Parts: sequence; C-alpha cells; structure tokens
Amino acid sequence: THTHLGDALARKGQRGDALAEYLNAVKLNKAYHPAYYGLGNVYFPFQVDKAIAAYREAIALEPNDPRYHVNLGNSLAVKGDLDAAIAKLPATPRNNEKGRVTSWTAKAYKGRVLVYTNEYAAAIPVLEEVRDSKVYKLMTSYDQVWSGLSANRNGPEEIFAFNASVND
Repeated sequence: THTHLGDALARKGQRGDALAEYLNAVKLNKAYHPAYYGLGNVYFPFQVDKAIAAYREAIALEPNDPRYHVNLGNSLAVKGDLDAAIAKLPATPRNNEKGRVTSWTAKAYKGRVLVYTNEYAAAIPVLEEVRDSKVYKLMTSYDQVWSGLSANRNGPEEIFAFNASVND
C-alpha cells in the first residue's frame, strides 16, 4: 500500500518519495488516518503548519490514537503555541522514553518566553508550578550537564533536547 511504502521510505530518509506515497494514499482514501499521520511525520519539523494540519486530520478521523495527539502537541510546541501544547501533551513521556516533549516541557518554555518578554508577573506562577512539580532538578555536579556521556543524556536538569526517531 502507499502508506506502508511511505513508512519504509521515510525510515530510509527519503522524505520526498515518502511524501508522494502518503499523498497518493490520501487521494485514494480521504478517511485513511494512518496516511495523515505519515504526512505529519514527513512534514515535521520542517513544515510545521502542514504537520499540524495533517495530525489534526488524523485525530478527526481517529481520535483515540495517542500518537496523533502527542505528535500534534510536539508540533504545536515547536510552533510556539505553548498553551495548546500544554493541553495536548502528556505529563509523562510516551512509553517512559526520556527526552520526549511533555506538558511540563511546554510549561517550562512558556515560563521562559514570559520572562524573555518581560511578563514577570505571569511568568512567576508558571515557573513555580514547574519547579514545585519536581519533574526537573539540578544535577549533582555542573560538569555532568555538559560531559557528553551517554549516562548523563536526558538527565534530570535537561528540559528539552531534540531526540528524534524514524518511528515517530
């Protein structure tokens, strides 16, 4: 099928060919939600608006697939719609995989954006909520943060690092 071929091509890094296969799948069956999910994955993170539209279409057709909601949340976070991302993203990483974006990641970045835009009164409760959640904490030694050792990757101090997989 076009969607399975699109999946295989995407995994090989052939994004353009994968895109063509997903578009063919949608053309043949506008109600086939996996094709929209594939489209979203090919568009993300380079064409975020198109990824958001594709994930929303997949959700409209199949609202019970959590992958669609998580990837929509990731796209919204990248786009900068942090309130929408907070609402869509789970509080804990999918499959307990460290490094995945969560609602806490989006909240932390919302606080950061509010500080950078001098909206300190609005930033304080957001950042206090993140701090009090104990989701993040400082490493025991500063040098551990920048060591590059795989043992320290996605440590408790790290709020966001782009970790991607062809299976997303």
